[in-house]
Amino acid sequence: MGRDLCTMDEATVKLILEQVLGGRAGNAKARLHIIHSYGKWCLENQVPGASDGILTAEPDPLVKFKNQTVANPQHLQMYLDSVFDKESDETQDLTFSCFFWHGYAGMDEKDTFCVKTSDVDFELMVVKFNCAEYPIYREAVQAFAKCVRLDSFRYNHPNFKADTKVYREREKTDALLRGTRSRTETSFLRDVSRKTCSKKNKLFASQDEGTAHLSLNYQRIQLSGLFYRISEAERLGRPADFDAVAKRIIAERDAKSGKTSDDETIRRIRQRAIANDYSVDYNRWKEAYKI
Repeated sequence: MGRDLCTMDEATVKLILEQVLGGRAGNAKARLHIIHSYGKWCLENQVPGASDGILTAEPDPLVKFKNQTVANPQHLQMYLDSVFDKESDETQDLTFSCFFWHGYAGMDEKDTFCVKTSDVDFELMVVKFNCAEYPIYREAVQAFAKCVRLDSFRYNHPNFKADTKVYREREKTDALLRGTRSRTETSFLRDVSRKTCSKKNKLFASQDEGTAHLSLNYQRIQLSGLFYRISEAERLGRPADFDAVAKRIIAERDAKSGKTSDDETIRRIRQRAIANDYSVDYNRWKEAYKI
């Protein structure tokens, strides 16, 4: 915008913050504190044009939250339909759809490429991996079925005629997300899917008003899936509980750092803080989608 944030009025700052701050309650609070501290510093040091608008602006968290999450499996499928080729085209975009469906089901991103076709159980409608079962939602069945069955993917090119069909063989492995070239890193799927989403979001922005505003990645889709399953459990009478999620996050952080806190009290405080952040986010998600 060609202006310093500290020189803007409260209304303008609020609009900007709604686009900058993420949906996570803890992260947003920390970032907002930094921004307010910057505004205070500008005023104290008499930066030309500085106003108190940056100190008083409080963004609406629901605006950004709706841009970074989906409400249910149908909403996610609408998004995938808008940024990837149709499933009936049988292109390699099927692997990107399954990649995101893994996230929605709750699978860790690093595990996605390790899933084999034999791990997909259509009778129980789950993906069995590492002694865990991840649900296959009805909307995802076609993508999973084709990724299991197909030996080649159709190759589309802008210069091809509409009735031209060119196929490329997939890699000769049993990996569910294998493509037409040897790529064994999850980062490849993440990077290509991110670029595809970004590029096609702009292309379809004028055509699909329902999903053009969405800015999704694996983690945001994973969070959406978690909230959806919690809300479904609530309908069955089970209260929302994020203690198990918080405990897993702390365990993963300890494993990554190689350190484990011996103080159980501190550990419980950390766990309670993380669970509370998730609870706040969950209630915002429900409010955003009027669930």
